[in-house]
Amino acid sequence: MKKTNLRLIIMSFLITVSLNAYSGGSGSNSDPYQIGNLEDLKELMATSSDWNKHFIQTADLDLSGETTGINPIGNESFRFTGDYDGQGHKISNLKLDLTSECVGLFGYVIGSNISNLGMVAVAVKGECFVGGLVGKSIQGSITNSYATGVVESINYYAGGLVAYGKNCSITDSYATSSVIGTDYLGGLAGKCVQVSITNSYATGTVSGDYNMGGLVGSSTQGSIEASYATGDVLASKAFVGGLVGNNSSNITDSYAMGKVQGSSSVGGLVGKGGECSIVHSYAMGEVLGENPNKTGGLIGENSGSSNINSCYWDQETSGQSSSAGGTGKSSAEMKDIATYTDWDFTNTWCISENDNDGYPFLAWQNTNSIEEEFYPVTNALIQNYPNPFNPGTVIKFDLTKDSKVELNIYNTKGQLVKKLVDGFYKAGHYQKNFNAKGLPAGIYICNLKTSEKNLQHKMILCK
Repeated sequence: MKKTNLRLIIMSFLITVSLNAYSGGSGSNSDPYQIGNLEDLKELMATSSDWNKHFIQTADLDLSGETTGINPIGNESFRFTGDYDGQGHKISNLKLDLTSECVGLFGYVIGSNISNLGMVAVAVKGECFVGGLVGKSIQGSITNSYATGVVESINYYAGGLVAYGKNCSITDSYATSSVIGTDYLGGLAGKCVQVSITNSYATGTVSGDYNMGGLVGSSTQGSIEASYATGDVLASKAFVGGLVGNNSSNITDSYAMGKVQGSSSVGGLVGKGGECSIVHSYAMGEVLGENPNKTGGLIGENSGSSNINSCYWDQETSGQSSSAGGTGKSSAEMKDIATYTDWDFTNTWCISENDNDGYPFLAWQNTNSIEEEFYPVTNALIQNYPNPFNPGTVIKFDLTKDSKVELNIYNTKGQLVKKLVDGFYKAGHYQKNFNAKGLPAGIYICNLKTSEKNLQHKMILCK
């Protein structure tokens, strides 16, 4: 009897431990485990037997000062195959400095859907396959997620959001992370094979040797649609592009604005193009290549049967008069809607002298969008995000009623740097993109002036 009671007590204890391992849930698709505090996250990181379960995050988490129990979720031996929904929450200050492969919050995932999660101020470093969110993603999806900070691979495969993707999708996501490594490096993703990227962007600087792009280092048999990159891409060697370094995926309605530098196969949009189509896209960043025969304002080298239609580059800002595809235009022509005769400026593209330095931008960027679910209860100028930033950031403001609005950026001397808004706006929620490319690092003042209030906050540009 005593032995039986003891067994029951032990079994009850083990069941209780299992049930209380997280803040709630059972790990099923309909009742996912709840990650509500650091202990929950560390439990997930340590428990590979739970890596086939489903999770939701219920609070913002800050890993500042955490040095023990912080490891990637999923690895080469035990992959994460469940789902993780951040529910709009963020994880801040993840720090990993490892000599292993597959480094990120998630190291290696297969068939996983990761969504609605923000990684803020990451500092992740590994041997290879290093990403701000995911190291390696196979047959899954990343949706409405982002990463900021620094990502570094000792060797190859590094991406601001994901290092390596195959047979998966990246949608409505972005990275502002600086990316450092040697080969297959991208502001958003390092290398993509049969990956679809939609409505996504990257703004961080990418530094290394080969196969480097502002958005993707190398993309094969996939698609990039309605996406952009604004970060500089600085390579010591070849296959370097403002959007994609080495490309054989279809690119539609996308653009690049960063400086691109390398030895050979260097292009403002694509460094080296293979069998693919590139349509309704442009580049305007400075392009510097050592091999003039394989350096172009839009495409550096076209080695396959790339079909390039209705694509343009800025001859003045790029410093390039030729390209392996596309049409060169003056800066004035690039900022003129008449140039883009068959582009969709109703549903896909927008153009305004006050936005994106006058160049076309994507409609989903919502620079003048109103969220109609509810009206704000007070006028507000919301702190820009990310902050600090380089070179792009998003500024949001709320209006309680229709008003004349001015939104301006000033330096600390009180000098006007950029006029973002000057017009009449209806009540609602708005956001503006601010690109500080070409401005010196330092503190800037964002000022919102309405008929009722004059609001301001500081922004920090880091370079």
